[in-house]
Amino acid sequence: KQWYQRRVPITAGGPMHVKLDLNRISNYYPHVFNPTAGEFGECYTCNEDRIDVTENPPVILTNLYVKERTPFIDYFINKTFELNHPRSRWHVRIYNLAPSHTSHLQELINFHVYDDNNSEKFASFELFQPEDIQVKELQALYEYGMGECTKVKCDWYFGLDSEITITDNDVLSDLMSYNKSVITTQLTIPGQYWSNFWGGVNSDGFYKRSDDYFDMVLRKRRSVFNVPYVSSLVAIRSDVIQSKKVAYLNERFSDSNYDVAFADNARRNNVFMYVVNTKQHGHLKKMENYTALHTNNDLWQIFVNPTDWKLNYIHKDYSKFLEFKRYQFPSPCPDVFMFPLVTGKL
Repeated sequence: KQWYQRRVPITAGGPMHVKLDLNRISNYYPHVFNPTAGEFGECYTCNEDRIDVTENPPVILTNLYVKERTPFIDYFINKTFELNHPRSRWHVRIYNLAPSHTSHLQELINFHVYDDNNSEKFASFELFQPEDIQVKELQALYEYGMGECTKVKCDWYFGLDSEITITDNDVLSDLMSYNKSVITTQLTIPGQYWSNFWGGVNSDGFYKRSDDYFDMVLRKRRSVFNVPYVSSLVAIRSDVIQSKKVAYLNERFSDSNYDVAFADNARRNNVFMYVVNTKQHGHLKKMENYTALHTNNDLWQIFVNPTDWKLNYIHKDYSKFLEFKRYQFPSPCPDVFMFPLVTGKL
């Protein structure tokens, strides 16, 4: 076809740093994304290969990693178990490295996982408390967790770190529908540029700001982007895991940089990683300075994680009443007006 049309295909290649630039360019050309069209740009290929995962739901493994004391840990657990996916095709593992969360996590698990007959509601479930985890190194722990996908014969693996806050119950099915090798949804700390993906990496494999990073984080450009690093909420197709092309074990990086190690292994094995920011699925929390000095430590997060504080303590209908006229408020007696303010947690 190329011969008859007198066209010559162009092939471009190069060393690792050149490949990363080519991957970024492929987010736009040829005819992939037009950043000048509309308010948020126009993606021409976002829906090309999407699949419907609701008719025949895949078998999934969801691993929750609690690496440290986490604010609003109950919301993280509760929301995860509310996500939309058939329980019979959903395997769950929780790895808890924070001793202070041990009893609280067990209470939450007893509520969500077991029915009145003490039978599990999911295809399978395991909770690993600090004393149960033999491997304390993070690279090895994440490697073990991802390997469980092969054991349970899952179609998709999801790794969720406790610093995320999910606000959309369709996040799992939305990510699977893109049918990418490795994919995440954009998560940022509210009001900041800190996110769970990088637009570029330097020669050492760490963060380097790309020209389009700020536009992506601010969602001024909305698409499915090929990026060199993803973390916090990572979805991996099972065939990629079985190919041994993705791994967390990497001697080039310290154990605390397990996420950077994973991304480096994926890049070296030509496994593309993607971030989608066309829909808001949640955000990241600030984890530093979370202490155990108070009776209710989450209450003191009002200035550190105000978005999560409002999500947990302000009634969901409060903002609606801010739009009400005076006569629209329920009034049990003269000059007394009723409106919802806080949740039952206060």
